[in-house]
Amino acid sequence: MTNEEFSNQLDTLLNSYNIQAGFGEGSNKQGGIALDEYEKSVLLTQAQDIIVKSYFDKTLNQQGQGFDDSPRRQVDFSSLIKVHHYTRDTDKRVLVHDDNSCYDDRGLKVKLVLDDNSSTKILFILNERLEVVTDSGKKIYVVVPINYKEYDREMSKAYAQPLKKQAWRLFSNAATGYDIQSEIIPIYGSLQAGEPYYMQYQYYTQNQEIPNSTIPEGTQLVKQWRVLSNNPNNNNYKGEVETEADLPSTPSVGDIYKIDNISSNIKYTIRYVQRPTPIVLRTLPDGLSIDGVSNETECSLNPILHTDILNKAFELAVSTRGGGTAQRQQNNDNQRQ
Repeated sequence: MTNEEFSNQLDTLLNSYNIQAGFGEGSNKQGGIALDEYEKSVLLTQAQDIIVKSYFDKTLNQQGQGFDDSPRRQVDFSSLIKVHHYTRDTDKRVLVHDDNSCYDDRGLKVKLVLDDNSSTKILFILNERLEVVTDSGKKIYVVVPINYKEYDREMSKAYAQPLKKQAWRLFSNAATGYDIQSEIIPIYGSLQAGEPYYMQYQYYTQNQEIPNSTIPEGTQLVKQWRVLSNNPNNNNYKGEVETEADLPSTPSVGDIYKIDNISSNIKYTIRYVQRPTPIVLRTLPDGLSIDGVSNETECSLNPILHTDILNKAFELAVSTRGGGTAQRQQNNDNQRQ
């Protein structure tokens, strides 16, 4: 349907109904429900959201079928299925071992925002996977969502890790706003490109030699980070970072840091259901918008769903504006006969 068809057909449905008086009201309360274009747009958008959610959540529909239980559903909502990638080397939304946000020290934090820096368009996540490039090649893990009770139950077991080709995912709130973030928990060591190692900030000669008694006096020395051939005794190091790029910019001479050697090539991919754009029948006047949209916008869903959206919007109008029990004019006529 075009916007004009949505508007006209909704008016037809509303005008075909009488409103019976509620208890304590006058007996002459009759007439259809009159809505302006903004009100109709709000109801159509609400109806659209209800239908999408009910089709993807089997607990919200009478058939008890989810998205994957019916081939028709996959066709009906194919326009809403999107894919988004989060990569560690180019996307700062992917962070590893962030102490301020990850409960598990294996955690990988991913702020679930899209290219427009918004997370409100993500309605459901259908599939997730984690890719890590290491010295031995690329590893792919299926990301399995778990809840907090399941996490505690799994952590109480002797193994206390995901299965070999899996990673766990928990949701948490981002530091600011209403954005959400995924906390991905893989197997211990799976994010490392290779073995951890140690680096020390020290004086070196131009030939990268450590100063000693055999080096002539007056030799120019430079301060640099260098990999230690032997690990420090008793873990005697100042700090621990993910990669060499994370080493402090103003260290003191003699400082030793452990490099976890976290891979710089980590990719988290989601296949998700995008929340449909609102249905705005007419460009709205200043100060009015629906989910941030004020320009005229047509329904983006498969046309086969338009009648369902129209009928649901009518039900919402009756329940919110009917003022009592709304029935079809034909039913009222039958009752009077």
